[in-house]
Amino acid sequence: MTKRVRLFLKGNSDLHDSLVVFKNDGKVEWNGIGEFLTALPERVLCHATHELFGRSDLLRCDVTGPPEDLQKFAPSIRPFLLERKTKLYEGPYDAFIFSIQADVTHTLLRHVHSGYLFAPGMEHCWPDATREWMKEHCERVELLTVSESIGNFEEIVTELRSRSNAPILVSNMNPHMLFEHVSCFQGVPIGLSERISAFNSELRGLSRRTGVSIIDVEKLFALQGVRSLSVAPMHYTARAYRIVAEEVFRVLEEYGLWD
Repeated sequence: MTKRVRLFLKGNSDLHDSLVVFKNDGKVEWNGIGEFLTALPERVLCHATHELFGRSDLLRCDVTGPPEDLQKFAPSIRPFLLERKTKLYEGPYDAFIFSIQADVTHTLLRHVHSGYLFAPGMEHCWPDATREWMKEHCERVELLTVSESIGNFEEIVTELRSRSNAPILVSNMNPHMLFEHVSCFQGVPIGLSERISAFNSELRGLSRRTGVSIIDVEKLFALQGVRSLSVAPMHYTARAYRIVAEEVFRVLEEYGLWD
């Protein structure tokens, strides 16, 4: 008999590369959480639905479509405009897995006339005409504070709990950036490492209040050695992604998902 497990992943390359597939120069170096299923005594098929994650506040917006002028003028960002049409609440899913990466690192844009909020995506790839139009018709929405992010997640968890008893996992981030070498912080603005550490700390409070499980990437990478797992800030080796996937597999095993 074959058991089927449906996972819903809301994150970016961190979740995709760990749990779905990681390719380097077109070559598959890690084949996701499915690698662990072959060792189970019973046959389990795992289907992962992965959605890009612009930011947690986008999940709390209404689901009306983007304004017509935004759609027509900026086809290069259309995939990101559609991001709010989430399947998160369409289930049923056997587990939900989120990442905090977008909340830590992403700013958003707001269409001034309509108030429509969206993740701009890869702005450096925009044509000049798109960039100029965005400057005139949109305004920047700066980084979320830690409390804003955790508040959003708390509301998302509450909404999911009202619909499903499926496990909810949240992946934190590795705060150890190889390019940051600061010993005296006086006069130094808050950097990425410090911001990640603050988010990681508050995630523990979210877990205590709501019962979500944390995939502790910070601890996993520290135990293995960050330097040997990193290729660039927030980008890691196939071995690193395997370590994260193995921990997700273990936590879901505790919930009895593979039984």
